[in-house]
Amino acid sequence: MNVRALIFNLTAAAFMLCPAVAKAQASAKASGLSVTTPETVDSLTASSTPMATDKQEADDNPAYTERMQKRQNFFLKLIPEVLTLQYAGGIGMLSSGVGWAYGPSDNWQTDLLIGFIPNRYYHPNYWTLTLRELYSPWRIHIGSDWSVRPVFFSLGINSILHNEFWSKQPTRYPSGYYIFPSKIRLRIGIGQRISFNIPRPRRHLGRKISLYWELSTCDLYIRQKIKSSAVPFHSILSLAIGASYTI
Repeated sequence: MNVRALIFNLTAAAFMLCPAVAKAQASAKASGLSVTTPETVDSLTASSTPMATDKQEADDNPAYTERMQKRQNFFLKLIPEVLTLQYAGGIGMLSSGVGWAYGPSDNWQTDLLIGFIPNRYYHPNYWTLTLRELYSPWRIHIGSDWSVRPVFFSLGINSILHNEFWSKQPTRYPSGYYIFPSKIRLRIGIGQRISFNIPRPRRHLGRKISLYWELSTCDLYIRQKIKSSAVPFHSILSLAIGASYTI
């Protein structure tokens, strides 16, 4: 038998077997039996191949995982967690903004506040911007839910957002006529704070509500008091009351 005859016989046998195999598969499916086909074998082989999980990837490259964790922690710290509303205080009749509390017992806090000064004596409305740092060295617990900070110190910079005020002395004034710019004020203050720490089962949005008062002054008023003892001490002070909500 030559090669051509052998190939012809094998091809004929394959065509004769195909209908029989198809009939057997149909009969097996009708009987509820599982049928193994080449496609089934491929799918089983693919599903049995172990997939790399996140944990496995982390185990393979711990340095990468550590870097990503540091990045996530860094960006999480940039999210404000303190909402503040303040009345008066030399930075606007009403001020509101966000803040960040940090330190061993949240004894440091940075606030960024927008203030509003309503029109008065024919002057227009003004908006102010204040960046303020608070430091409280002590915290006293009262029971399980209340705490008092007997003193905190503040240091900040305040600016009026209006072109009527300037940060560099205009040329219409003699050189050195004004020592301090009219647009920017440096402020220092002292105050107290009382906080209610919301119990964990009752927390929905935040964890702490605080009330505070603050006495503050600015660089210009301090200079006036130093230059003239006739200036009453109380006239250089501004009293503020406020509330904050810690998320």
